[in-house]
Amino acid sequence: MPWGKEDRFFKLELAHRLAAMLPNARVEPIEGGRTFIAIDRPQEVSDLIAAFMSDEVPKSQPVAGRSTLDPADVT
Repeated sequence: MPWGKEDRFFKLELAHRLAAMLPNARVEPIEGGRTFIAIDRPQEVSDLIAAFMSDEVPKSQPVAGRSTLDPADVT
């Protein structure tokens, strides 16, 4: 998760708490970034997303008792 180090509303500690709840998440602090990190530092965010997508990321497993969503059901 790209996260602005200078974000005054959502502190870096929150990013680490969120990452701990999400499978395969990692926090990537970005110098000079604030709340709208994709606007503040678009190239850095783009590079991080591309790097993440190129990693071997295991597919998420469905939660027990829940069915997976069929894309045909989404309108």
